[in-house]
Formats: sequence, C-alpha cells, structure tokens
Amino acid sequence: MIHPERARVPAGTIGGWLLGAMMLSAVPCAAQTDTAIAPPSTATRVHQAYVWPAVAGALVVTSLDDRRLSAVALSHHTRALDKLARDVGPLGEARNIVPVLAVSVIAPRIVGQRALSDAMLRVALGYAAGDGVESVLKPLVGRHRPTDGGTQWRFHPFSNEEQWHSFPSAHVAHTVAIATALAMESHTRWIAVPAYGVATVVGLQRVYTGAHWGSDVIASAALAAAVTSATDTMLRRHGLRWLLPPVRHPAAEAHTGGEEPDSVVHPLRVEITPRTLGITWTF
Repeated sequence: MIHPERARVPAGTIGGWLLGAMMLSAVPCAAQTDTAIAPPSTATRVHQAYVWPAVAGALVVTSLDDRRLSAVALSHHTRALDKLARDVGPLGEARNIVPVLAVSVIAPRIVGQRALSDAMLRVALGYAAGDGVESVLKPLVGRHRPTDGGTQWRFHPFSNEEQWHSFPSAHVAHTVAIATALAMESHTRWIAVPAYGVATVVGLQRVYTGAHWGSDVIASAALAAAVTSATDTMLRRHGLRWLLPPVRHPAAEAHTGGEEPDSVVHPLRVEITPRTLGITWTF
C-alpha cells in the first residue's frame, strides 16, 4: 500500500509535464516525419526477428513465477519507492495523456507545422487503438489482481468488478502505445529510448503496487506495441480520408509517378527461418 504524503505539486501535474516534454521532444524531427526511410539492413531484420520469440519466452517464464514475483514486490516497499510509485502512476492515466495528445496535434496545426501535426495525430490514433483493444479485453479476460496474495490462475470472464480486471494493464498499454508510435514517427533512438524508459518504469510501478501481475505487464506491452505498430503502418500507407494524408517517399515518387512501392511501406510480416519464427517489424 502506498503511503499518502504531502506534495507541493500534484502528481497528475508532474505526469502532464513529463508527458508533454516527451512528446514535444519530437519537434526536432518534424522535418523528417513526412518521409519514409530506407528498408532495414539484414542485421536489423535478423535482430527484429528475435524480438517476439524473446517476448513470448519472457511471458511464459513470468506467468509461471507470477505469484512469487508479486510477493517479493509487495514485501519490499520503502517510503522513497512509495513516493516514486505515486508520482509515476499518473504517467499512464488517460486523463493526463489525452489532453497532452490533443495539444500536440492541434498546436502544430495552428502554427502551420502540418508534418509535425500529422505525425502526432498518428501517435494519438495509435494510442487510441491500443487503448480500445485494452478496454475490450479487460472485462473479457477477467483475470484477478494480485492484491490479495492468491494464485495467478484465477479468471472470471465478463466480470465488471475491478478486482477481475488485471489484464491488460491500461497504464502499460497507454505508455507503450505512445512510446511505439513516437519511435516509429521519429526514427531516432534519442526519442525511442526515453519513451520506452518511461513505459518500463510505469510497468514496474504496476507490479510494485500490486495492481498487476508481471505477466500482465509483459503481455500488455507486447499487445500495445503490436496494435500501435499496425495502426501507424496503416495510417502511413493509406492515410485517413481528408484528415490525414498518407506518407510518401520522395525518391519513390520520382520513379513511380507518385505511387509508393510496397518496399518502403514498412510492412508487418511473419518470417520463418531455420532458427527463428517470429513477427518482424520493418521500419
């Protein structure tokens, strides 16, 4: 249980500032947001092919040891960590995220920065897709939260009671969705690393407070990343009617008369090789 403490600045305000800073960090890359990048190297593709098998392995291991991991987290609380957990929590809350996303889309559009506004709109729509899937799955799965110390294998599908809404984690889905979209739109580690760092801290906070099992965090992160990646890919390729134009590759347009070839559209595909079976993301 987190100990209540006084603070001069509300945690929600701190969360809003941090979210705003993370999203506004995409500004230096605004000039690049309307350009698709070259296909990845063979080394990058091989590296990406191992991501999903690694995630699956971590999920299996964590699921089997969920109860012990949760017990360890709940029995090692300190005042300092409790305060940190309280301040980190608002970073994953929709009431803080949605206003920041709205400003990040509208403000650049007002000042004439259409490319940045379009990029942030794709980020917002990727977040919305991840949040939508999370909201639907939570009552359907009906997994019990770890707060009472019981086993991790308790499920009550279609329950509206909060204690049966452990998976997926909304906080993790929100932050990972934003991190994935920002990474895809900026194409730079200087934005991707801090964004995923924030998402990781939020995931640890959910286990530390007993709100979710460790496997909830891993599975929610993978789910949000997959949904957001697919959403961003679709939006970059096809756009959204009059609201959001598709992303075009200048060099490709010069050779195809405005048609973007499939090789630069960043497809999501399945690779089967003698050593790996996984879904690779090309960007």
